[in-house]
Amino acid sequence: LSCFFVTHILYSIAFFLRTTSPKWTHSLAILPFVAYYILMGDFLAGQISLDFKIPVLAYSSIITLMAIIGTLFSFQLTIPKSYFLLMGIVLFVISDSSIAFEQFTDFNVPFPRFSIMSTYILAQLGIVLATVLHKIE
Repeated sequence: LSCFFVTHILYSIAFFLRTTSPKWTHSLAILPFVAYYILMGDFLAGQISLDFKIPVLAYSSIITLMAIIGTLFSFQLTIPKSYFLLMGIVLFVISDSSIAFEQFTDFNVPFPRFSIMSTYILAQLGIVLATVLHKIE
């Protein structure tokens, strides 16, 4: 888990270093991530033991930060790079949410290993494709 945490920190830094000042309208695009963070946190809060509350809060905070900064960075990219990046970001949130549901709730993710790994791999692919295509340009 700590490796994934560090990866999200590194992605956040990489996106931040390449992001120029966003337009205020771009900031509206982050609202779904903020809303999801609040709703998911509220949902999980009653289901997580005290021992896991701080690690889960820290992890969900950093993935939300990565999603926000990555989304703001995507506005600087052209199509299809921006789509690949956004796909990767959303799939990361889905993958990590699936892990949280599977580990901390009674909700059973359908085919959990396949669901989690396939969304994780596709998330990485989206981010890598956006990065490689951005470097080529």
